[in-house]
Formats: sequence, structure tokens, C-alpha cells
Amino acid sequence: MKKAICQVIDSYKSNSVHNQVLIQKMILSPMLSGVVFTRTLRMGAPYYVVNYDDESGKTDTVTSGTGENLKTLIVHRDNSKLNEQDNHKFSDLIEAIRELEALVGFDSLDIEFAITNDGVVHILQLRPITIKHDNLEVSDNQIDAQITRAEQQFHERQTPPPQIVGGKSIFGIMPDWNPAEMIGTSPRHLALSLYKYLITDQVWAQQRAEYGYRDVRPQPLMTSFIGHPYIDVRTCFNSFIPASLDETFASNLTNYYIDRLISDPHLHDKVEFDILFTSLTFDFDERKKSLFNSGFSESQVNNLREQLVIVTKNAFQRYSIDYKALEVLEDRFNLTNNSSMGHLEKACVLLQDCRKWGILPFAHLARGAFVATSLLKSGVAAGLLSGEEHNNFMRSLVTVAGHLSNDSDALIRGHISQEKFLERYGHLRPGTYEITSPCYSEAPENYLRVPEGPQKKSNGSKVAFAWKPETLKKLNEKLSNLGLTVDIGVFDKFLRKTIEGREHAKFVFSKSLSTALNLISEFGKEIGLDKNELSHIPIDEFLKIKDGGTHKSNLSDLRAIAKKGQQAHNLSQAVEL
Repeated sequence: MKKAICQVIDSYKSNSVHNQVLIQKMILSPMLSGVVFTRTLRMGAPYYVVNYDDESGKTDTVTSGTGENLKTLIVHRDNSKLNEQDNHKFSDLIEAIRELEALVGFDSLDIEFAITNDGVVHILQLRPITIKHDNLEVSDNQIDAQITRAEQQFHERQTPPPQIVGGKSIFGIMPDWNPAEMIGTSPRHLALSLYKYLITDQVWAQQRAEYGYRDVRPQPLMTSFIGHPYIDVRTCFNSFIPASLDETFASNLTNYYIDRLISDPHLHDKVEFDILFTSLTFDFDERKKSLFNSGFSESQVNNLREQLVIVTKNAFQRYSIDYKALEVLEDRFNLTNNSSMGHLEKACVLLQDCRKWGILPFAHLARGAFVATSLLKSGVAAGLLSGEEHNNFMRSLVTVAGHLSNDSDALIRGHISQEKFLERYGHLRPGTYEITSPCYSEAPENYLRVPEGPQKKSNGSKVAFAWKPETLKKLNEKLSNLGLTVDIGVFDKFLRKTIEGREHAKFVFSKSLSTALNLISEFGKEIGLDKNELSHIPIDEFLKIKDGGTHKSNLSDLRAIAKKGQQAHNLSQAVEL
């Protein structure tokens, strides 16, 4: 130890007698170790953020970034229910952190810690968080007030509206229409309101009702807690119950689904494959055992199966209607885009058309694609086809992604011009609903950089595929046994048209949406609002102006709305849910 102390002293730049060496007892094989920030790094919000490792038995995996199974716990500073966390050890840690804050008189700290098997919390290092949060416009009191309101909102939403069954609801960011992926967990007002207007307020439920499920209208699918979009899981699960099932069975089934997700929250992005029964699949007889184990009767399960047959048959019959609707949207897009209407009026018409002729058929094709992929996956699970045959079939599909890959390759090789490429794909933007996210045609230099050196040829081309004779026989027999009286040719066409159609439909409707966002930007230029300001204004405000005409008061009104939206967005970003 003496040698080690001397090494440390020798490293000091001065020989002051006031120099000190702090000696800490070596901690061997800690139960848990990590770093705590007593405020969030980005916003300085009042949360304890615990990054920890409870598997390796080392003390430096978090600080060095070498840990393979690191976890994060986020606790509001005023949380009085710490003993209800997964493990009591976190309560002891938070108590130690609060003691440190009191000792140093500062609440923005970066703390390294370890907890040994005897439950003792060891503080290894303590220092201020280096990021300054002095200029943030969100106060702790504002966050506390919003959290209290969100709690009230959550409890209020437990009482179901008349058209919804089920005893309780939970909320998630991925179970249905995936807002976390599509607009993010803290979107700006325009993006959030567009997603609601185009999809989650009405069209999503219209599509399900037309497909043969319960009609839950006018209940919206998505709600917002402090600007964070969440799917109302009870409403989602209601909308996947066949319309002919009686209320009692529907309610019990909804409760069963919700309890399953509560028990297995890791399935929140796989509910349609692993929890819900939304269409008939080749492995239904195996999956239905979970229903029997949960107390459902044989007659109830048989009734569910019969209704799923009807829903699945409908899926085989309607995709051609949806392709025709997309053709209508393309025609209407050209007419509107080439018209002499003003920028805002044109944008609103494009969005209205997009909702009716784009989003609705997309939702139908996406539902058909889910039925198709479920049949394929369950066919593998049931031994009707091999995993290799499934993969080869998927590679034989003609998709937008394949075309884009091939055309990107052609662009790099100089076989097509950038102008031609942008004519096809210029409307694409990374943030489909976000006006501040430039589309390809607005910033080609950001997206279309030609790499240097020799390039490998794109693998976006489809591959030839043919079903094996023994697979055809098995599929035909199983389709007949399920009550899906379709031959393999109809089956194959359904698989292709729906899976390919899902991508095609999104590509088509996103052109109307992207163009509408560009037109709103142009309208903003006319009245002196930039994209950042426009992004904080909900779409309803633009629809009102379009219906009422543009007045001089619009600018001041919209600027005030944008400022208020910016403040709400800042608060939303600060809150952790």
C-alpha cells in the first residue's frame, strides 16, 4: 500500500503539504455497481438515473462502458414508494444519495457506487454533473404538477366508455401502430396531431370494423400523457375481437389479454403474434391451450375459432379494393398538386385525401400482411414449410425497399441521374410526420452521398421461388382443415399482394403527407413562421385557417400557439414516464 500511495503523490504537480490521498477499502465481487446521476443529463430534470450492472460482479463496467447487460432505473426525486421497486436495494441506494445531497448542499451530482452482498452501499466517487442546466425553462414544480395531472388522467381513463369492454386499461408505446417508432416518445405538436388526425383518432378503428372486428368508434386509439403518446391497450385489444362475439366473452377475453401483457411486458411489441388471437393460423390448436388454461370453455374457444375463420376469409378477398383506392389517391394527388390552390389549402386537401384514400387502404393492406406473415410463421412452427423456404419466399417479393436499393445502386454507378432518383424517392423523409426533418429532395447532399472506391452490387433484386411439391400438398390439406377454402394459387397471391402492398401503400400515402408538410412550410414563409415554429402548431389550427380564410390576425395567433407549443414540448422532453 505504501508503494501505491507514493506513486499517487509522485503524480501530483505540486509538493504542497496539503496534498491528500484518499484510501478506500477494496470491494470484491459486488452484488451491484454503477453510476447515479441525480438529475437527467439532457434536461436537468428531477430524476435519479441509476445505470447499473447486477451480473458481472465488477465495479467498473458502467464507467468503462464494457458491460454487456447494463440496466437503467429512473426514479422521480419525490417518489415516496421506493419500497415497491423490484428490489429493496434501490431504496437503500436512494437513501444514501439523499444523504449525500444533504451533506454537500447540492442536488446535481454524478455518483459512482457499489452494493455488496450484505446490502451495504459503498460510495466510490462523488462529483458535480459537469453539464450546466441553468438556462432550462422547465422548473421542478412544473414537472411535479404535470406528473400529478398525468396520474389523475391515468386513473380517469380506467373507466371504460360505453363501447369498450374490459375492467382496466394499461398504456404502451408499441402495442399498436407503434407511435414510439413513427413519431417518437416526445414528438412536437404538429407531428403528434398529424398522427392522430390521419390514423389514431378514427381511421384505425374504421379499418378494423370493416375487416370484421368490433367497432370501437369514436374511441381514439392513442392518448397523450404530458406530450408522450401512448396506445390505450384496452381499446386496442377491443378492436381485435371479432364483432360477433358476445359482450361477456369479449370482456373476459380483453381482461385475459391485458393480464397476459402485464405478466409478460416484454411482449409489448409482439402482442399480435404472442398474445392476441386476431386471425386463424396453422398453429391455432397449439395456441388455444393458453385459453383453456385460463378458464375459457371449449364452446367459447370454438366460437372464437369460427369467427377468426370469417375474419381471415375476408382478408383473402379485399386486398384488390385497397390497391384500387391507392390508384385513386395517386390520381387525386396529381390533380391537387398541379392545381392553382394556395399552399395551405392544397396541403389540407392532400391530407384529407391521404386519410381516406391512403391511410385507410394502407391499414387494410397492413392488416392483410399481418395475416399473411402469421400464416407463414405458423406454417414453419407447424412443420408445413421449412425456415429456409419461408426466407426464400420473402426474398422473392417485389418491395419498395428492393426497388430503392436497386435504384440507389444505379445512382452510384451513374446509370440513372440524381434528378430521376429524386423524382421517384424525393418525398421520403426520415421523420415521416416531422416537418423539421428534410425530405430527400430538400437535402440530397445529406442522403445521397456517393461513396468512394469500388462498390458491391446491390442485393435488392428478388430471387426466383417455387413452392416445393410436398409443401404445396401440406398447405392445401391444412388450409382445407382450417376451413379456409382457397387453393394454393390464391394463397400465394394473397401473401404476395398484401406483404408487398403494405410497403407500396406507405410509399404512396407518404408522398401526399410529405408534400403537404412542404406546402405548410411554404405557407409559413408567406406569414413569417419558420419550420421550428410550425412544428409546434397542431394541424387543427391550419385546418381552421383553411376553412376560415387567411386573416391578418393569423400570424400573431399562430406565433402565440407556437410559443406555447414549444414550452409544452420542453416540458414533455423533461418528463420521464
